[in-house]
Amino acid sequence: MKETKSELLQIRLTELEKKVIKDKADLLGITVSDYVKECCVYSNVSEMFINQLHKQEII
Repeated sequence: MKETKSELLQIRLTELEKKVIKDKADLLGITVSDYVKECCVYSNVSEMFINQLHKQEII
């Protein structure tokens, strides 16, 4: 059973930030939504961010 996508996420960006995200998605041949999901949900950046937060807490 495929899960229905019903949630909407809104963010505020500068015009340049929006263009960069769209250009990167276009370069990969995917939608902006898919690009953001790949970068934010499926990448190891989240793990790197969490590790960085833990380093700061130790200091």
